[in-house]
Amino acid sequence: MWADYPFLVVIGPATLMLFPQIMAGYTLAYYQVPQLLYKRKYLLFALSLLVSVYVFSVLARLMMVYIIEELYREPPFAKESIPEILTDIKRLIKGYVFKVYSYASAFTVAVLIKERFVNERKQQALIQEKVTSELNFLKAQVHPHFLFNTLNNLYVLTLQKSDKAPETVMKLSQMLDYMLYQCDGDRVPLSKEVALIQNYIELEKLRYGDRLSLRYDQSLDDPERPIAPLLLVPLIENAFKHGASSGVDKSWITIEILLQEGRLTVKVVNGKAVTKPKDDTQYTKGIGLGNMRNQLQLIYPESHRLDIEETSAEFHVLLEIEL
Repeated sequence: MWADYPFLVVIGPATLMLFPQIMAGYTLAYYQVPQLLYKRKYLLFALSLLVSVYVFSVLARLMMVYIIEELYREPPFAKESIPEILTDIKRLIKGYVFKVYSYASAFTVAVLIKERFVNERKQQALIQEKVTSELNFLKAQVHPHFLFNTLNNLYVLTLQKSDKAPETVMKLSQMLDYMLYQCDGDRVPLSKEVALIQNYIELEKLRYGDRLSLRYDQSLDDPERPIAPLLLVPLIENAFKHGASSGVDKSWITIEILLQEGRLTVKVVNGKAVTKPKDDTQYTKGIGLGNMRNQLQLIYPESHRLDIEETSAEFHVLLEIEL
């Protein structure tokens, strides 16, 4: 009767045997391992595996006797009955368990490797999303903090009816343009970050005038080298806030920014008020510096160094980043 189905003759015995092998593979890979073994249902897993080994071995033997041998053996030949197949455990183990479960095991291993790879990719994506969210939160804090300090400077100038107020507004406008529209990405050219710092320094010089002695030096061998935006600003802010405050007898600040062969070095040294309380030091308080520390850990976790040293009259800060 199999002559009526020539396509079965064409596909071959090995292909026909794939049906129980695939069924065993899918059962093992998508049910028994994830739903029983991974969930520590060891007894159910063992019982389920024993039952499935028997069922799929019987199915393979039935296909061999009633389909494959009918197609490919020349009659007449002896054929086992279904009860004989069901009870011939020795033959099932010897001839079909390995044949079925060698494929099922290989299929399961391939599925598990693929799932592990996919899960790792998902985990990495989740970690990246978390880092991005944290950075966005930190940046959202930096902007208003930075703006508050600058507006405070402008407020002082307006109270003094200073002619420097219009120039301050112009520089503030340039700074806001940079912060709001030019540093939305993960990185910006170092030249733009330095330009922001220069504008900030100019604003502070307008505010303090001759009361402040300032030395600013920069040397960049690659101005377009990318850096995380608004990362360096807190160091400069803190230097002005504490090094040029009214409590400092002689206000002075030294700032050096050097980029050489991908290594960025920022040195900031400033005087401090001798009478300042011990528990309110320059680098233990403040939103800006805390954000900078967090961003360094998130963006440059293994490629930065931040050293802060306090003496009786000075603060020394050294920041090095491999960009």
